Amino acid sequence: MPVSLQWPAIKPALWMALAALVMQSILGRGLRDIRDAHLPAAILAVATPLCFVWLVVEVGVVEEFFFRVLLQERLAERLRSSWGGIVVAALLFGLVHAPGLYFRPSATQEAIGSHPSLLLAIGYSIVLTSLAGIFLGVLWSRTKNLAVVVIAHAATDLLPNLVPWIKAFHLAR
Repeated sequence: MPVSLQWPAIKPALWMALAALVMQSILGRGLRDIRDAHLPAAILAVATPLCFVWLVVEVGVVEEFFFRVLLQERLAERLRSSWGGIVVAALLFGLVHAPGLYFRPSATQEAIGSHPSLLLAIGYSIVLTSLAGIFLGVLWSRTKNLAVVVIAHAATDLLPNLVPWIKAFHLAR
């Protein structure tokens, strides 16, 4: 398993995690949701690292191992193209997220509103989630370090998922 937590190997993960957090802060609604939730600073101080660890395990390890280590590598080998493996794996990564967007409650939607049509959920998944899949696929292709893509993926999902995570684990009302 290609995992290294040594500083030279993990440095790209920290830069990409920072870039993802800045992007989510500017383009996403996560910070607005956190502000609107009026959560005490103590709850945020405890919940943020716990949520990040949860995301590392839930989305990072599970999704990144499957989509980058297994699927992307095999597709690249089969297609005889690193870019072919990245693009096809990213499209599949996006499509796998469509049912979740379609069935997810409106309170957790990022940009497609409440009760999106299935077609809108699929389109959103292909355009935005597949774009994230390309980003993660290139990161995997360049580093071949599972820890790097896991940390970057968890950081990307942190802000939009923090308030729903806090509520799901009953850390605040």
